[in-house]
Amino acid sequence: METATQEQAPAEEREGTSPDAYMKRMTETGEETFSQHRISKTLRDHEETWARWLIQKRYDDDKGWDWTCAAEIITLSNGGILVSGDWSPVVFAHGPADPHSRIAWMGSHPNVDSYIAEKATIGMGGRGDSLTEQWDSDVALWRLDDVISDRKEWLTVHTNDDPDFDADPVIEALKDARDHRYDGAMPLYHFLQDALGGEGYEWFFDEAPNIGNVISPRVIYAHAAIRRLHLILTEANKGADDGDKS
Repeated sequence: METATQEQAPAEEREGTSPDAYMKRMTETGEETFSQHRISKTLRDHEETWARWLIQKRYDDDKGWDWTCAAEIITLSNGGILVSGDWSPVVFAHGPADPHSRIAWMGSHPNVDSYIAEKATIGMGGRGDSLTEQWDSDVALWRLDDVISDRKEWLTVHTNDDPDFDADPVIEALKDARDHRYDGAMPLYHFLQDALGGEGYEWFFDEAPNIGNVISPRVIYAHAAIRRLHLILTEANKGADDGDKS
């Protein structure tokens, strides 16, 4: 029987992927995807209210532009940034009026934090997170262990005697869900709703309403493309400044 004095298994023994590990992996993948990209085309209006860049990598023989994971980045007249490529388009809203300043505003962030995610949600129409998040089964598996640990703490606080964790139906259902390895959010939530009933499911949903939700790859890749463009423009400006000084 588990008791209140027992500790959660060390991280290295846990199954699944932590949210931080997911973000680190996807961020590194995005950076690697665009690491060799250069600006192949540029277009801007005379009033500098919008600009368009196409970034691509060169073929290995340097005899042309490779369209694999090419990205088109447009600073929109309404203050947003549209990024389109080998994924569904993403719009980030709303930044500085000057196109170059807008790229710097978004591209200077090292990763997709809550601020960048919020800008993507607003830019995609503000329809919750349905277009900027997705469900990840490995992250959900990891997070179920967190919720089990939270439930044990809750029982310890709300019971007078040492709680019998094995007798708690919520913990039992959470372990069953973890062992089943559901591959979708709805099957997981339907199982827990049936297994926990009203009060238990209400506790679970208050504790982890979006378990398994992560920033979608489309947002991470779009941001990585902007970061690459920002680096290219920064290096070009630095080269121009150095040339002026010589």
